Amino acid sequence: LDKAPWEIAPELPFHLLNGGTPRAPGFAKLLYNDKGIYIGVYCQDKNAGQNACKILNRDGTVWSDPSIEIFIDPQFSRTNYYHLALNQAGVQFDARDHDGSWNCAWKAVTYTGDGYWSAEIFLPFGEMGIDGKVGEWWGINICANNITTKENTCWSPTFAGFHTPDRFGKVLIDNATLTSYRLYVNSAEIQTLPSGDCTLAVLLVNATDTRRLVELQADIKDDTGKTIKSAQRVDLPASSAKKFYLGKLKIGAGARVPCSIILKSIDEERTINSSARMLTVAPVMEVTAQYDRYTVETELLAKVRLNLSTETVKNSGLLAQVSGSNGVLLSEKLIKLPAGEIFVKVPGVDKLTPGDYVLSVKCLNEKGKCLASAEDKFQKLEPALHEVKTDRLSRIASLDGKPFIPLGFGWNKTITLELLQYLAANGSNAITVFLPNQSSSWSTYLRQILDDAKTAGLKVQAVICSKDKEQIGKLIREFKDHPAVLAWQMFDEVFCTEWGRSNYETVSSIIKESKEIDAYHMVGMNDNEYGLSYLKSKNLDFPGDIVHIDYYPYPPSGNIAATADYVNLAQEIGRKDSKPSWIYLFSSGYAFYAPREFTPAEQEYSTYLSLISGANGFFYFAAHPKSKSNWDRICSLMREITELTPAIASPLETPAIGCSSPVVKFMVRKYNGALYLIAVNGSKEAVTVTFDLSCTAPAAGAEVVFEGRGVVLKNNALADNFAGYQRHVYRIDLK
Repeated sequence: LDKAPWEIAPELPFHLLNGGTPRAPGFAKLLYNDKGIYIGVYCQDKNAGQNACKILNRDGTVWSDPSIEIFIDPQFSRTNYYHLALNQAGVQFDARDHDGSWNCAWKAVTYTGDGYWSAEIFLPFGEMGIDGKVGEWWGINICANNITTKENTCWSPTFAGFHTPDRFGKVLIDNATLTSYRLYVNSAEIQTLPSGDCTLAVLLVNATDTRRLVELQADIKDDTGKTIKSAQRVDLPASSAKKFYLGKLKIGAGARVPCSIILKSIDEERTINSSARMLTVAPVMEVTAQYDRYTVETELLAKVRLNLSTETVKNSGLLAQVSGSNGVLLSEKLIKLPAGEIFVKVPGVDKLTPGDYVLSVKCLNEKGKCLASAEDKFQKLEPALHEVKTDRLSRIASLDGKPFIPLGFGWNKTITLELLQYLAANGSNAITVFLPNQSSSWSTYLRQILDDAKTAGLKVQAVICSKDKEQIGKLIREFKDHPAVLAWQMFDEVFCTEWGRSNYETVSSIIKESKEIDAYHMVGMNDNEYGLSYLKSKNLDFPGDIVHIDYYPYPPSGNIAATADYVNLAQEIGRKDSKPSWIYLFSSGYAFYAPREFTPAEQEYSTYLSLISGANGFFYFAAHPKSKSNWDRICSLMREITELTPAIASPLETPAIGCSSPVVKFMVRKYNGALYLIAVNGSKEAVTVTFDLSCTAPAAGAEVVFEGRGVVLKNNALADNFAGYQRHVYRIDLK
């Protein structure tokens, strides 16, 4: 680093996490040009020549070796960022928003000298996702791990772990350098053609003020694993968006295939934008019955999705039929194909005898020709006094026929009737209890809790951490008819262990057999972010009825924003079977491990971020918070979500609303003639945000729910201020 051009770059000295001076100093240097960012790092280490790196495979835990870690937040969002790392041997790791399956075409070399080692790194701008939201200020931090002195150092002290994006340093990159890269992929999807073939549809955006001629390249794997390469030259006018279609593909419906898309400048021969994603092939037609089992319902409601053009299905109708497992037709209904969303209701499901059934739906044109067809399976069971199942249209639990979002505590301390009544009086509707290790005391322990929970008006999720099928089955048989039962949870954080990873079938079979014993309640397990990532990497289903996860970003070192990544991953893994996502959230109980509890604002952010990302079951872990302000906020959060449950559970299609700030996360629901816009600020700093409602027909104003105020809409836009980590819930009447 003592050679040109590094000599013109100032040294960025490393500090300890708390800002102190390390025993083994180091520094970084940073330069950029029109191709990308160059980073040089010097690490003093008296044992540099003797260091032996243990991690030799890409995307391994290189930070356990002498290593360098780089964090880049191009949008300066203070929440989302790239994580790049390399050890002294030059082995690389890269992740985007904690997704280690993402790979970046960056370069790095290392050099070991006398009492030090150094690295040179090149990060192409084309790999950094530059779009219309990326400005001149970037969040960047450069860090180092010294195994000799056991020191973790960084350029910008985080006063916590490295993954603290709101404490990354600020780097100014001239906008003129970035302008040419503001050509990007807005969306990519595999569409099914009437012929049965597929095509890759890519929506490109040119956010520059000049016409751009580029080459659009795509590599996509078909369902046999063969890589199919497609490329075409595209001409995009200034400040425009246009959809392009690449080739014909033979990929089966439902397949999930990796796809990489690269935009290359033809005149300059360099990458402008590179992205990789997993794409799911949507079938020509999909049908989803509201429940996978029916008991007291008089009609079957199903949602139909047609992936055919409007012209193709003109003057068409839908024929819905219910057949027994033997193929005998039991009922049918013919309806004219409606515009917009398609829901089908088939009466007479209450007349069916217990057994297995098939709902089939056909799209017929005016001449009776079948354009597309799909089916879904369901069961008919005898009615039960108390029933908990999944509403598959909203992916939310249904309790005795009504949407139910469990809200309460994962209680890891003594449970009494007084406690349960106290929790119920303060907003809880459920509680998770952990059974003792000795199965001999299970029955007595659980009976008392279930009886007391019934008295208090709470539902109970019972956690049974055991591999003993006989004892598990005995307990479930004893209590499956108890009115306080909500769900059974068989395992906790098992797929982050070697035993769990070696015994996936065993875990799945225990959960499956438990479900066969109690078909009227939800049965599942819980895992953490590492177990969840493992299942995704192996393309394995999450066993059970719920994708249940925990994530505890202990303050101040924890990254609350990462909660969204793990809930999104849970949603993705559970999408095929329409499973709900439930989460254990940090509240207290482990406060003696964490430096402090959440502030009320952090608690608000954690809860609403989880909700917006798709979670619809919340258990605060692991006991009563020590601070009254945090407890009061949790209680009000549970009451708020209870009030919002009918809107959250609505399966109606919602418009695509735009937001001016990347740090504000939001969800939209349509319910009872109104639009519900639920948003939270992901920054601890105040922000002013504008929501673009031009794609819908709103009234002149919005009610800000829970706050007793309103907001006037101007030109179909809603502008409002958010304090740090604050949530706002808007109810907007539609014209």
